[in-house]
Amino acid sequence: MKIVIFEPATKEVIYIQEQVSNPEVTDNSVTFKGGELAGISKSFILIDDMEVSDSVTDEMIALDKKASYPKTDLKKENEDLRKQLTDLSFELMMKGVL
Repeated sequence: MKIVIFEPATKEVIYIQEQVSNPEVTDNSVTFKGGELAGISKSFILIDDMEVSDSVTDEMIALDKKASYPKTDLKKENEDLRKQLTDLSFELMMKGVL
């Protein structure tokens, strides 16, 4: 995958980050295995490896995968897992297993 940062008005490519794996995207940053791009002030897309020239096309923008890689909210995930554990413990106590 790659991150392509571009000027929204002209769609001119400003920067390309190659070899992006395990991305997590927030509003203006992307963390990935081996790095991070934080405080991105221009538009950007996260796309599969494909040829990108001096500008992005509407077709490339349509292939953007940012929504598929949201940053994991570990606090919420931890709360959800604790609730599941509590529910399971209660269920096992009701069945006489615990």
